[in-house]
Amino acid sequence: MFFEKTIGDIEISPEANVILREAVRGIALDGDMIFMIHTSNHDYKFPGGGIEKGENHADALKREFIEETGYLISDEIECVGIITEKRKDIYEDNTYFVMKSYYYQLKIIKKIKEQQLEPYEKELDFKAEFVSVFEAYNNNLALTNNQTSAAVSPWVLRETIALRHIVDGLDNK
Repeated sequence: MFFEKTIGDIEISPEANVILREAVRGIALDGDMIFMIHTSNHDYKFPGGGIEKGENHADALKREFIEETGYLISDEIECVGIITEKRKDIYEDNTYFVMKSYYYQLKIIKKIKEQQLEPYEKELDFKAEFVSVFEAYNNNLALTNNQTSAAVSPWVLRETIALRHIVDGLDNK
């Protein structure tokens, strides 16, 4: 079941500056267990990240998956969803940030190296693990209901929406 959602119902004027970023996220399911990144902020996120110049989606997903988890994925991936986030840029006036995340169903092959984390990922103590889809969803949902917490990562709402679609798919089986 393909899903598509936009977060941030804002109108962006044609004169505004727009920073567009595209990213890929990996969904590895085994029954009702899902492979995710658990952080020290107690949230779950999908392995993945930004597409670098010259990369296609498959190459970016493989690179990001290895960097964040240490695991190699198969060449067979399928796009199952897109979530677009739109918000005012926090650094520049009259500028908007638009993040388009593509979610891909994939299979994990094997661990090939240790994680190669960015400084902020190390600070958040990224841990790759299998967790119940329902546990990850309910955990993130509780965090989105407590947005006053400074510790809530900016990706939690996006990942909760994606998890909801996966939960719905499992419930309909």
